[in-house]
Formats: sequence, structure tokens, C-alpha cells
Amino acid sequence: MKQKHILILAAGITAFVMMVGGVIIGRAIGKPETVVTLTPDAAEIQNLYAQREAEYQARLEEANAALTTAYEQQAATASDNTAQTVAGPVPATISPQDALMVVATLAPRAKLLSLPELVNYQGTVAYEVKLDAGVVYVDANTGTVLYNGTAQVQTSVQTRSFDEDEEHEHEWGDDD
Repeated sequence: MKQKHILILAAGITAFVMMVGGVIIGRAIGKPETVVTLTPDAAEIQNLYAQREAEYQARLEEANAALTTAYEQQAATASDNTAQTVAGPVPATISPQDALMVVATLAPRAKLLSLPELVNYQGTVAYEVKLDAGVVYVDANTGTVLYNGTAQVQTSVQTRSFDEDEEHEHEWGDDD
């Protein structure tokens, strides 16, 4: 009797699974939904094109106006800077070679990366001398060093060698 009940139960479960599977497959394969597509006529297409073109031209004009304003501001700033430079002192009384000689005394082993250029260093006309050890600014009127970028490199090297000597003294002790 047990086998009969198990057989009936198995048949019922099989029928249920087949019915659910059939419904799922039927919906998947069933009639496709009707899709309605509206084809715009030529007049609508022309209107859409004209609207997009008008929007594009308006944005293009805005961008060009912003660029024009920025160029005018830049030109005004450049003309202000030119007026300050012309009204200032004589650009240089020492030559680039004189500036190189000053720098050579500061960093004799440094290699020159580019020729000295006249620049405005903190409101002073100066030669900018670029070396592999750093940058040096020399006053173009007096020949004094305004900034020595090589000093940090030299100082750090000297400090390291001094510290190494100090370590050796502690290592070997004092012979007194």
C-alpha cells in the first residue's frame, strides 16, 4: 500500500511540474505584443532638425561670446603688464656673462642647463641661471645674488659628511 501512495504522489508532483513548465513555455513562446511605431513625416523631421540646429547655434554663440570676453580680459592684463615693465628701471646693467661669473663662484662644479634669462624675481629684474644643482637668481642691476637654490644642496651634503665624521668619533672614541 505504501508503494501505491508513493506512486500516486510522484504522479501528482510530475503533473504539477509539467503544468507549471507548460505555462512558462507558453508565455515565452506566446504571441508577441503588438508594437506600434509611428513614422514621422518629412515636415516633423524638418521641424526637429530646425530646432536642434537653432539650439546648437545658440550654444555656439554663447561659447564664442565667453571666449571673446576671456581674450579681451587677457589682452587687458597683458597691456597692463607691458605698461609696468616699460615704466620700470633699465632692464639690466650687467651682462649675462657677468651673472654666470657670479654663479660660478657659488657652485663651481655645477653644470649650466640653459643660458641666463632676464626675469622678474619678486619685483626685481634678475637673471635666472638654471644649473643641475638648482636655480640661482642674480640682480641684473647690481650683480648680487637674490636667491641661491644651490645652497640647499651644498648644505645638505656638508651636513651629511659632518654627521658621518661625528659617528666615526663615537665609534673609535677619543684618544685623550
